[in-house]
This record gives sequence, structure tokens and C-alpha cells, in this order.
Amino acid sequence: MDALLEEEDISTWLPAATTTSLTSAVAEAAPADGVDRISSLPDNLLRNIVSRLPVRDGVLTAVLASRWYSLWLSTPLVLRDSDLLLASDLDDEVALAVGFAAVGCILADHPGPFRKIQLTCCEFGTRERELEEWARLLAAKGVQDLVLLDVDDSTKDDVLQRLPKDILRCASLQRLFLGYWSFPAMSTDVAFPHLKKLGMQNTSMRDEDLDHILACSPVLQILALKLSKSPERIRLRSKSLQCMVLWTATHPVDYAKTKTSPNSIVPSVKILALKANFSSVNDVKMLLSYLRCFPNVEMLHIELPLDVPTVGTLALPMESPTTVAFSVLVI
Repeated sequence: MDALLEEEDISTWLPAATTTSLTSAVAEAAPADGVDRISSLPDNLLRNIVSRLPVRDGVLTAVLASRWYSLWLSTPLVLRDSDLLLASDLDDEVALAVGFAAVGCILADHPGPFRKIQLTCCEFGTRERELEEWARLLAAKGVQDLVLLDVDDSTKDDVLQRLPKDILRCASLQRLFLGYWSFPAMSTDVAFPHLKKLGMQNTSMRDEDLDHILACSPVLQILALKLSKSPERIRLRSKSLQCMVLWTATHPVDYAKTKTSPNSIVPSVKILALKANFSSVNDVKMLLSYLRCFPNVEMLHIELPLDVPTVGTLALPMESPTTVAFSVLVI
């Protein structure tokens, strides 16, 4: 929860990498007598090892022998496009294009299932055909954990790239993070029976789209939204939701007029995170009105700006950050 409050970039929500480079692993564990003991391990254990390697190294194991090739193909795919790039590659258009092509080849060649796919370095602005094909592969090969960001700067302040419809047909998803997309028209075959965590940043969608997603996600536990465009009103109808994070969008959201009613109350939420400005009467009214919709909250996280009179009386040092976050245990 702290990470959600401290950063406003969806990329900071991503889990820390659990992979270890093949070079460092071999260097640390190389036997003094040069005997290959790894190959004598059972296939299940070797698949576990391969799954923990960055995808660049995982693919390289396939060239060792036919056995290793079959092991890589039978290991659920964990792919981070950042693992295919060096730090210096992020400003190199040729290197980015090569990395993009490599991602496409891996998604096409690996039979699945896809356990975790994180695409945070790809620019899809002029690659609609590839984007549609990747989305089809993700749905067909049972992706469980998906992070999909469109980092094409040319679309940030203009028209957002439309999210492929096949992404909304990935019924196997358990975690989904989207950034800088425009939602397509929702179809009746959208269903997320296993989705537990959903996060979206700067994603344009209609009111009914979010309603539809919530209705199609019966086990959703965490919802995090930082929207630059619609929906103007957020209606929460979920029996499973436990935690919600909502950041102010660029359009005015009239929280102060939120009315407490059976349709606006979410009794399942136990943890709630909000930003507030106690020097603003409207913000205080908003907070009071908004909290009535979550009668069973047990932990409330509030972040306040430090450049307001209410917080300034705390006499915090000048080198303090521009905001302060605190938590309240609700009894």
C-alpha cells in the first residue's frame, strides 16, 4: 500500500524482478571440478530454474541441447521486455525495434501457458498489426499476469491507442495493469473469472465500461485507478473488493455530491487510500461524503500536501517531502 501512495506511475506498482542472470548464477555455483551436475537434475526442477531466468537467458538455454529446448518450451513463460534491453538501449531506436521484434518471436514460438508478461518498453503507435497479434496470442495462451503500457510519447497528449479487444478476452488473467490506452466498445464475451488485481493509469473509458468490468470480475480484490479521462462517475458494485486506490483525474469529479445509498455502499472494502487537502472546504466535504460509502473500512490511508496551513502547523523540517502520508486504524 505504501508503494501505491508514494508513486503515481503505474510502473512502480510492478512486483520486483525475481529473476537471476544466467551468467551470475553460473559464476556463483560453478563446481571446481568442471563436472556438469545441473543436467542430472529432474525436469521439474530444471523448469523451475529456467522460469527464474531473465527471458534472454531462458531462450539461450534452448541452444544447449534438445532436452533444454523442450524444457524451455514446457516452462510457463515469464517475459519482461526490459530484460531484452540494456539501460543504454532505451534511447536507441534500433535497439528498441530489435527488442520489439524479439518479443514478437518469443510470444509466437512459445506454446504457453504465459505466467507473467510485462511489456513496459514497447511503442505501439505505428504497430497496430503486431499489437493485435500479440493480444490474440496472450488470450490464446492463457496469460495470468499482464502489464501492458503504451510508451509511445506521441500519443500521450493526443489520441490514446485503442486497447485490442482480445486483451478483454483473457479469461485466465489474475492480475492486469494497463497504462495509456483507450477502451474499445465492450462486448458480451468479456469475463474475468480469476481477476484479483486491476490497475489502470491514464486510460480512457466510459462509465459503463468500468461497470461492466466490475460485473465480470467476481473475485476482484484490489482496484487502483489513475484516470486522465472518463469515467466521470465511478460506481462500485462488488462483493469481493477489499482495497481501492483512486487518484484525482484531470476532469472535475464531484465527490461532494456522492449520496449514500445501497447502490453506492461497498461493504467489502477493508483498506482505503485517499489524497486530501484539509485546507479546502470542498475536499473535506468530499472526504466525509466519500467515506460514508465504505462503512467497514478498517485501515484508512490519507496523503496530504505539506504546503497548506493545516499541515504547516506541524512544523515539519524544510527538507521534508512535499506530501505526507499517514494511516488511521478505524475502530
